[in-house]
Amino acid sequence: YGLAEAPRLWYLKARELLESVGFKELKAARCTFVLLDEKNLTQATCCLHVDDGLLTGDMSGSVFPAVKNRLDQVFNMKEWINLKEKPHDYLGLQTWQNPDFSIVQDMTNYINKLVEIPIVRGDQDERDLEPAEVTAFRSLTMQLRWPAQKVLSQILYDVSKLAQKVTTATVADVKMANEVLKTGKSEAAAKRARITYRAIDLATAMVVTYFDASFAKEEGAKSQQGMFSAITQELCMKELSPANQAEVASNKTTRVVRSTMAAESCSMSVAVDRHLYLRLLLQLLQFGEEEYSTDWRERLRFSGAMITDARSVYDHLTATGSMPSERQTMLDIMAAKELIESSVIQIRWVPTQHQLADHLTKSMRCEMLETFKRE
Repeated sequence: YGLAEAPRLWYLKARELLESVGFKELKAARCTFVLLDEKNLTQATCCLHVDDGLLTGDMSGSVFPAVKNRLDQVFNMKEWINLKEKPHDYLGLQTWQNPDFSIVQDMTNYINKLVEIPIVRGDQDERDLEPAEVTAFRSLTMQLRWPAQKVLSQILYDVSKLAQKVTTATVADVKMANEVLKTGKSEAAAKRARITYRAIDLATAMVVTYFDASFAKEEGAKSQQGMFSAITQELCMKELSPANQAEVASNKTTRVVRSTMAAESCSMSVAVDRHLYLRLLLQLLQFGEEEYSTDWRERLRFSGAMITDARSVYDHLTATGSMPSERQTMLDIMAAKELIESSVIQIRWVPTQHQLADHLTKSMRCEMLETFKRE
C-alpha cells in the first residue's frame, strides 16, 4: 500500500477493534475513544497515537477490568504498563500515578540529555549560519519545544522566538538557544520540569483561560500572544481551588495589529476558540458525543471564564458605549461580547502580577507560575 497508507490502515484497524468491544470514537477528537454505560457516563477512555495508546478507567470497578480483558482477547498487546506500578517513558515524557490518584508528568531526564550547540570562540554574532549549523539549530529548537509545550511553559516564549528565526538564524541565535537550554536544565534541577495533575470534582468543573499579548516588542515590530488554560472548579471564582494545566501557547500574532488594544483582542479571539473547544472536549470525555447543533456553545455543560489584565479590553466587553475604530478589533470584541451576554463565558480582569499568561509574551520569571506548579 505504500508508506503513506500504513498509518491510516493501522488507525482503521485499531478503530475497528475498539468499536468491537464497545468504544466510540469522538468526532471532535479523532483517535480518542470513550466507553459509555447505560446512563451515558464514561467508564473508560482510550487515546491512540500511531501504535501507542493510553487506556484509563476505574480499576476497582467491574467495567474497566472487563474492558481491558476484552481488548486482550481481540488484540495481542505487546506490553501493558500500569502507571500506578512504574513510570512510563514516552518520547522523554515520564508519566506515573501516585497512591492519591494524582498523575505526574516529568521531563527532567529528557532535558538533561540535550546538549548545547558548539560555538567557535570569537565568532561574530551577526554571522549567518552554515547549512550544518542551521540543521543543529533547528534540531535543538524542536527538542526544546517538546518539553516547553508539555511541562516547561516558563521557556515557551523563548522557544517560540527561536522557532521564528530558523530561516534567518545567526550565531547570536545559537547562543540564545544555548541559554534557553541552560534555563531549562536549571528549572529541571529545581524540580520544575514536571506537572502534577490532581483530582477535580467534575460535578463543579470549569475551564479558566488566561490570555495576554505584547504589542510591537518583537523584532520587526511584531507582536506576541500567549494563552494558559486550566481545568479547575467553580469555587475558584471565590477562593483558592485546585487546578490542572490543560493547554499553553505562545505564538507570533497571526495578523497585523496597530495598537495594544488590537493585539490583546487578537489574542483573545484565538484564546476564546481554544477555550470553548477545551470545554467541549472535557464534556465529551465525560458524557460522550451527541449530535452537534448551531447552539452547541450555549449547551456546554461546563462553565468557563476568560482572564485578562488589559483594562481597555475588559471595559469594552463589560460596558456599553463606543467600539474600537479598527474593524477587525471591533469584530473580535463584538463576538466575545455576545458570548458574555449569553452567559457562555465569563470575563474577569486581574492586575498584571496575577496574569498567568504573562510569561508567554515576554522573557521573564513568573512567580505565579512557580507557585501554581509547586502547590
